[in-house]
Amino acid sequence: MPVGMASNQIHINYMSISGGGAIHAPYWNSEKNEIVFASTGPDTQFQYDINVSFFVAFGEVEGIGGQPAVPVLDAIASEVNCIVLAIESEAKRIGLCK
Repeated sequence: MPVGMASNQIHINYMSISGGGAIHAPYWNSEKNEIVFASTGPDTQFQYDINVSFFVAFGEVEGIGGQPAVPVLDAIASEVNCIVLAIESEAKRIGLCK
């Protein structure tokens, strides 16, 4: 299942660009497995002090695309647990197990 990262917060304490470049809203580059927040040229001097908060998210998957992976997997595990408990209860009720 495709997964990636998503940034939900970036705090810039200090940033200096000389020689050309651009600051982006952080986005996930799945080809390089990296969060991109700036682009610079080869002769650019780029200094920064930033804090980025991110989470693992599902990629282009119908119904869960872009959603954080941990809560989705927790919900799936909870649903599976409910199903198993219901099967066990029914098996006991009809006498398949004690």
